[in-house]
Amino acid sequence: SSNPSPPNAPPPPSVLERMQRSQQLLINFHTLRQKMDAPHPLWIVINPFLQIPVFILISGALNAMCRGHWPGMNREGMLWFPDLTQTAYDWNTGEMPLGPLGFVLPFAIYALTMTSLRIGIGASGLRVMNAMKGDTLMGEQTAMGSLLRSLPTLLYISTTLGLYFKVQMPHGVLEHWMTSAVFTLTLQGAMRQPA
Repeated sequence: SSNPSPPNAPPPPSVLERMQRSQQLLINFHTLRQKMDAPHPLWIVINPFLQIPVFILISGALNAMCRGHWPGMNREGMLWFPDLTQTAYDWNTGEMPLGPLGFVLPFAIYALTMTSLRIGIGASGLRVMNAMKGDTLMGEQTAMGSLLRSLPTLLYISTTLGLYFKVQMPHGVLEHWMTSAVFTLTLQGAMRQPA
């Protein structure tokens, strides 16, 4: 049989109380969002759904071109990577086709991405996390507060683990990623300037 609830335990909330609690949570979220000049939550969802597929498609196309030895990809690079089909490190053979300088691009992308994350989290995430410290609604810890507090760590870890893939990508793909990282960081810097 089921465990009886302790004698002093409050009864579970009714459907009406849960609806009121949810409504209060939405009101609090809206107020917090307005105080912090955060964009509408729909923008947070739509923006990645527009950008991520484009980024993945371009990266996939460049990867296919590099691995398929598309004409010109093996001789029209620049600086220390004239062959855009080469990777920084080949895990199968243990070779570094471009020598130690082949690691410059993957690590530069990593550094730019980490800087971008730190700026982004510092600009908005820390304010939200500080506002959500002890984030409770009627004495309960909310899932949104827990997610926001753990998100920076998850992003840093996933970016660091991504180095494994970056050193295996052809430099033609990494040039696209580098351009994207520089553009993102430049955009963040421009948006931080007062109007």
